[in-house]
Amino acid sequence: MKRGFSMIELIFVIVILGILASVALPKLAATRDDASASGIKSDVGTITQAVPALYMSQKVPSITQAVPSLNINSWLITSQYQVDTKIQTTTSAINSPCITINIVEGNTTSPSNAAIATMRWTAAGDPNGANNFPYPWLMVQIDGETKTGACDVLYNMGIRDQNVTMQGFSIVW
Repeated sequence: MKRGFSMIELIFVIVILGILASVALPKLAATRDDASASGIKSDVGTITQAVPALYMSQKVPSITQAVPSLNINSWLITSQYQVDTKIQTTTSAINSPCITINIVEGNTTSPSNAAIATMRWTAAGDPNGANNFPYPWLMVQIDGETKTGACDVLYNMGIRDQNVTMQGFSIVW
């Protein structure tokens, strides 16, 4: 009696394992991107609620004080006024973060978008809508043009550019 497997049987098993691996590995990579993006989306929601709450209670505009437990594996903390995702978009030779969150002082030029100089805000009860906005606000910017990997997942999850006052209202101009 012969013991063991023939060469044909071993090749069949190797081919089947290769097919299974080629199907499973991309699914695992996509799951990792989804998990990372889900954590970042949760962090964005936490920041857009915690920073205005801290400002309203203590008049301190600070991301790091409002959310001291920010995941340093997902976020690069530039200063107490700015955080960037560590997930980068790659276009040509330029790497930029998928999401940047800034605290912008009222009536000043944004550090990351010079087009937003002095914002006009329509206050309730101001029919002319000509009030300069004197308070700092939170600016969330997502790179919506170059979507790759987890950046694409974030964009598809509905994260968009947004501006939130320190009173918790969305700003539209």
